[in-house]
Amino acid sequence: MRRYAGLLALVLLAIAGAFLRDHKPPTSTPAAPPPVSTGQAQPKPQVPAKPKAAAPKGDGYILALTWSPAFCVSEDPQGNTAQCRIGAAKGLLVHGLWPEGRAGSSEYCNTDEPERLPDDLAKRVRGYMPDLGLARHEWKKHGSCSGLSQRDYFNTMERAYRAFNQPSVLDQVSYSRTLNRNDVVKSITDANPALAANAISLQCGRQGVLSEIRLCLDGNLSPVACAANSGRGCPATVTILPPR
Repeated sequence: MRRYAGLLALVLLAIAGAFLRDHKPPTSTPAAPPPVSTGQAQPKPQVPAKPKAAAPKGDGYILALTWSPAFCVSEDPQGNTAQCRIGAAKGLLVHGLWPEGRAGSSEYCNTDEPERLPDDLAKRVRGYMPDLGLARHEWKKHGSCSGLSQRDYFNTMERAYRAFNQPSVLDQVSYSRTLNRNDVVKSITDANPALAANAISLQCGRQGVLSEIRLCLDGNLSPVACAANSGRGCPATVTILPPR
């Protein structure tokens, strides 16, 4: 009897051991340690600057024509530059051709064009701009945003300049003259019948001295009305200085 009791006890122990093996509680996975702080903020990824887009081609331009005598009196009275050398008798020259897009003017746009002008183009530019330094500056600042190649930009500038007839009030000026502003505008429109008065913006310096004539043009170089903020205008009376 004792033998049977011992066998029964062994069987019960075996069954209990098997049960415990099959129902072992799951082992917990240790949590990952928190990141070690170095005391320094992690740098944010650098987002490359978005390049400036060129102004939409064909929106329009402002052709700025400088009256050289006024420029020379205020900027180069010693006559050190070719524009202002005594006896050079320079009159209206191109300051620049400024693209005007639907969102306003743009400056210093990205371009693959060189900053230097090829020799043949530089020779032509000298015929209507004061110097090549200004030409390079105008290309870099304004021409790069025109949507045109460098050569097309200066060809467009020259076409706009050659299409303008210098008004009689600026012809053969031998002494300082003070005129009514409206008379100056009328003299310009008389010499250029396609120009309406609202496509012309006169710019004056101190004491009403005429410094620039600005023409507002569309993409085809036809006159259009100037925007209200086209620059500092002139008083009711305008003084025109003669070439030296």
